[in-house]
Amino acid sequence: MTADVEVAESHDEQPETDATADAEGSAATPEYTSLIGSLEELMETQRTVLRLLDFIVARAEELDDVRTRVLQRVRTEYPDIEEDIVTTFLNGMDTVLSEVREIEESEDREAAEDKVAESIKAVITRLPEGYQPIPFVFALSRAQVQEPSANVLLESLLVSLVGNFEMQIAMAARTLLNMFPGGLESSERVFTWKEVAQHESLDAFREVVFDRAIDDLMRESASGWFKWFETKHKVKIPAIASDLQFREVLQRRHVIVHNGSNVSRLYLENLPDLDPRPELGTHLGVDEDYLRRAADALLVAGVSLLANIGRKVLKTDQKGFQDYVCNIPYRMLQDGRYGAAHALTCEFEGAWFDAQYSQLTTQVNQWLALKRLGRFEECREEVVAWDTTVLGPEFRLARLALLDDLEAGHAIVKQIRGTSSLSLAFWFAWPLLAELREYERSLEVPPGNGK
Repeated sequence: MTADVEVAESHDEQPETDATADAEGSAATPEYTSLIGSLEELMETQRTVLRLLDFIVARAEELDDVRTRVLQRVRTEYPDIEEDIVTTFLNGMDTVLSEVREIEESEDREAAEDKVAESIKAVITRLPEGYQPIPFVFALSRAQVQEPSANVLLESLLVSLVGNFEMQIAMAARTLLNMFPGGLESSERVFTWKEVAQHESLDAFREVVFDRAIDDLMRESASGWFKWFETKHKVKIPAIASDLQFREVLQRRHVIVHNGSNVSRLYLENLPDLDPRPELGTHLGVDEDYLRRAADALLVAGVSLLANIGRKVLKTDQKGFQDYVCNIPYRMLQDGRYGAAHALTCEFEGAWFDAQYSQLTTQVNQWLALKRLGRFEECREEVVAWDTTVLGPEFRLARLALLDDLEAGHAIVKQIRGTSSLSLAFWFAWPLLAELREYERSLEVPPGNGK
């Protein structure tokens, strides 16, 4: 690689995301358009889900406030009861519950129990004439045992993530069937002439055949999907496809939808390598950390498979497609999804990219992901030993930034900022340069302010 290779070949300029043209400027093929569209939809849907996750986590306390749930239940079941009355009752019950918790610690248990009884009596007598405490007690008890709303929402977000992943698998399968319909030759499905003749054209009939073939495929397990891509179309299967975490995500979605989020026999059978193994009937559920890890696993599996399909079957669009794929880990770094960025760069190691520039870019992004994950010691020796003397200045800058040699790195920044090696937009956007941007801001602090 030489220093005159333009940054636009890798991560500085985003490839065409509307898939209307390939790298050479000619019209893009339908297959290119379909694969890029699937990749975009997979990533953007996940971005939406994770934004909803942030919202839910920020409002979880409000969503799951017991007092709010009681008021909602009473308002629904007893619409004629005034809210002030319910509030008075709840305030009294707060006192009762506090005193109940003190009974176990009290030296005079009988006296503590009498105190609780008096408090309950006071709550009841404060209710207006004609109002009985039973409806309030029932509402309070139901609200306390009700599963937190935030948990229910997080489970639904996992179902949405898996559904989006499965949709992209189905669309990828259709893309391959359109390109290579011979993959249906071994199908056991037989059609009568009457079934064929009822369609307005052979093209319409072919779409029906494809629909049924894809429906059949998607009824299989994930291992069946990957086997179909590998055996029918010689597509390289992502390494993460055999990863326990990825397989568990798909199985957890099944128990959420079909078994009330409780461990089923099928869950245990399909995950024989799970350790530790939960008891049958254990409630699994979903929390914030799990959902983020699940999103990363699904993203890496989906992006890697779609990328490998494009790597295998695209011809005229290959350069533009590879440029696009090279940019995906960079986008994950910008989103702060360092685990996903690292896993993707591992999937694209070696000679996945034809261009050396893209190979180097992927390596830099892998090292940066490890650094942001707090695992830089795993690659520090590699970075130190990396010979950038014959590479472009942006790679010399990348090495220095990785090693936190800020003074030397800033000297390069001043030389190349605003050039094709480091555009102004890239200076502000590249996650690797965050420390250098902060370093430059520190140099601009007026003397005498104590910093």
